[in-house]
Amino acid sequence: MRRRPWYAAALAAFTMVLAATAEAPAAFADLQVPSTSASAATSVVVPWRHIAPRPEPTIPLPPRVTAVCADGAVSVVSTHSGIWHGWMVTLTLRGTSDACLVPRIIGIEGRRPDGTWLRLHVTDNADVFNPPLRPSAGRDGDVDLSVAMPYCMHKDGSVYSPDPRRDVDSAELILASGQMIKLPRGTFSDICGLISDRSRTLGDLDTTTVPSIRPLPGWGNVRATGPLPSTLVRGTTARFTVTLRNVTRTPFSLASCPNWTITFLPFATKGKAVYTARGRLNCAEAPATIPPFGSVTFAMRYRVPLHVPTGVAGFSWVLDQTAAATHSDNPTTGDALVS
Repeated sequence: MRRRPWYAAALAAFTMVLAATAEAPAAFADLQVPSTSASAATSVVVPWRHIAPRPEPTIPLPPRVTAVCADGAVSVVSTHSGIWHGWMVTLTLRGTSDACLVPRIIGIEGRRPDGTWLRLHVTDNADVFNPPLRPSAGRDGDVDLSVAMPYCMHKDGSVYSPDPRRDVDSAELILASGQMIKLPRGTFSDICGLISDRSRTLGDLDTTTVPSIRPLPGWGNVRATGPLPSTLVRGTTARFTVTLRNVTRTPFSLASCPNWTITFLPFATKGKAVYTARGRLNCAEAPATIPPFGSVTFAMRYRVPLHVPTGVAGFSWVLDQTAAATHSDNPTTGDALVS
C-alpha cells in the first residue's frame, strides 16, 4: 500500500481553508455516547459531547492583489515530489518584482523515453482561489504551485492501466504568462487527467481576515492516533476515537481546551467540494493534563454528508493549536472509502 508523503499534512491544512466554499458543513448529534472503537478496550474514553469551538482571533490583510505575474516574475524556491495516488510535484514560488497573482499552468511539455516531444494538457485547472505573491512579505509571500495525477483509480481503489505512449520525463510546466519552469526528473502522464492548483497553506488568501491560531505551550509534544473510520456511509454518523499521546517527560496541559477540525474530501470532486466540522475537546470530563508519556482518548462523531460521491475520500482529524493529526487509512486505498 502506498503511503502519504510528508506534504499530505499540508494538503489537509489546505483543505481546511477551502472548506469555506463547500456546499454545506457536516452536522453533529449533540449526544453523549460511549466509544465503540478498539481503543476503548484498553483505556478510559472521554465521552463525546458536541462543544462549539472557541473563537480564534483574526488579523487584517493587506490590499488585494489583482495583477497577474508577467513572464519571469516568479522564481522557484524549492521543489518537492512524491507518490500519493499517483505522482505529484509541488513548487514553492516567490515573486521577483511587484505583488502579483501566480499564472495558471496551461500545459506540460516533455520528452518521451524514446526522445520525441509530447505536449500534455492540464485537464482540471479550476480556480478555487488565486493566491497572491507578495515579495515584500518575504517567506510569507510564497505560493505553492502543484501539478498531480492523484485520482488515477477506480471507485473500488484499483489503479488505471498505464499507457506508456503518454509518458514523458525531463518535463517543463508552461504558465499562462509564457514562463516555463523545469520540473524534477520523473515520469508524468495525462492518461487519467492532470490536476493543477495554486495554494497558500499558511498566510492570506485575499479575503478580509484570516484566523490567527496561536500554538499551545508544548504544541509539538503531542501525537494523535485513531483508528479513524476506514469506511464512511453517506447520511450516517461515524463514531470513532482519537488518542492524544504525550511523547515527552513534561505534562501537557488541557486547561486551554483546544479545538479540533475534521476534514472530509471526496476525491471524485477533485477538490471542488470539501467539508469540515469543528469543535472543542470535552475537557470537562477529561484529565487536566496528559501525563509524561501518557495518553487520553476522546470519543468523536462525524455526520457524513448524504449527497456526496462514493469512492475514495480523504478523512483527517487535526487538533488545532498543535501539530497533532491523524487520517483514515483504508488497507486498500490508503484513505477512507465512501459507500
